[in-house]
Amino acid sequence: MMVVVTGEPVPGEVPASASGDCRVYRSDPDALTAGQLQAESDRFACLARQVYVGVRDGTLDPEAAFDMSCMLMQRDQQDPLVQELAEQSAEGTDRVKISGLARQVLKAIAFQPGFREEPARLEALERALEVVEADVRATGLSGPLGLILNDWDDPCSMRTPYSGAAGRAARPAFTPRRAATPRRLW
Repeated sequence: MMVVVTGEPVPGEVPASASGDCRVYRSDPDALTAGQLQAESDRFACLARQVYVGVRDGTLDPEAAFDMSCMLMQRDQQDPLVQELAEQSAEGTDRVKISGLARQVLKAIAFQPGFREEPARLEALERALEVVEADVRATGLSGPLGLILNDWDDPCSMRTPYSGAAGRAARPAFTPRRAATPRRLW
């Protein structure tokens, strides 16, 4: 059940102010359940990843681009760019144009690929961890140091656990977006 907030005054109640600030909370019987919303969100994330990989590799399936644009329009993304992607994808004739539009839409929605889609980012983190590990060992600290990938996150994130002689565990999280930019780990 979903609660819908409206700007209508409660029937029979005198509004507290004339500005229409009173809100009514009503359940919308047609609203999606939390499980349905999660399933839709997961489906969209899968489509966005599929479109990203297709654009990157030059193998974009127009049907996936169409499905992604339709889901965005259902979410009230009435962007002319999204609508153009839907139209071009439905025609399916100009794959270069579809790919360019899909790239623009992914950028507009701030899509960030995960480590699965951009394994080079994970490799960069692994190389950085080797440097950190050398520094940790040079200071005389002992204990395991490694990467833990959280596949359940979207996008997938990584943690660097350390529970050695320093006394407490250091666990900064790195997402693929943060991995794309070189930075100090500590």
